[in-house]
Amino acid sequence: MADEESPKIVNELFWLAKAAKIVEDSGERLDKAAERVASAMAWFWTIYSGATTAALALSGLRITGMWALLVAAPILPLFAAYVFATWASLPVSIGFNVLAPYDIKQAHEKAILAKRNRLRISLVLGGVTSVLVAAVAVGTILAGPPPEGRIAVALSPAAGKPALLVGGTVDAAEVAVAVTPKGMPAVEQVVPVAKGKPFSVAVPVPAAGSYDVHVAWKKDKQRTVVTQVVEP
Repeated sequence: MADEESPKIVNELFWLAKAAKIVEDSGERLDKAAERVASAMAWFWTIYSGATTAALALSGLRITGMWALLVAAPILPLFAAYVFATWASLPVSIGFNVLAPYDIKQAHEKAILAKRNRLRISLVLGGVTSVLVAAVAVGTILAGPPPEGRIAVALSPAAGKPALLVGGTVDAAEVAVAVTPKGMPAVEQVVPVAKGKPFSVAVPVPAAGSYDVHVAWKKDKQRTVVTQVVEP
């Protein structure tokens, strides 16, 4: 108990012990850091998938060959970052003369340097992946159609009497909504639209296997039609 409470003397032996501790722990700390980076890269894969899916859904962009390459661009650096981080956490093959302290020191430094370089490459690739994912998300949204003209349609059964809920934002004074139940005549409504505000309408429809929904409006003599198929 007395030894634990006695003050430590800061001398050459103290600093030698500190240096030995740093050297001894350097490999283990690098291994733990590499494992954390590998876990982060695996987690980032879910972020990339979710961000890309959300961006494509929001943009309504039609995927062509060029856009497919852009969307897939982060996959390779992300996978490489995970591989390098995992590689950094694995043992490094080294050889040395067990009777030569200098050889042991050189082998240790070589192993630490190899692990550090692998981890550094993993971090760089992770940064590149982050930039690419942001570029994919932003570029996809910007390249898609503007929010104006986006139409949402949902089927809402109410007390056994279904209705099609149609809504969205358009730059027009009115929209024409036509709902055609499968095998039945169309149900049409003209909906006035307040400037700068979204519109919404509930169109009563008979029960059917599916519904073809057409929403049309005019702007500057140009007619736009959005078509969706809704199934119960």
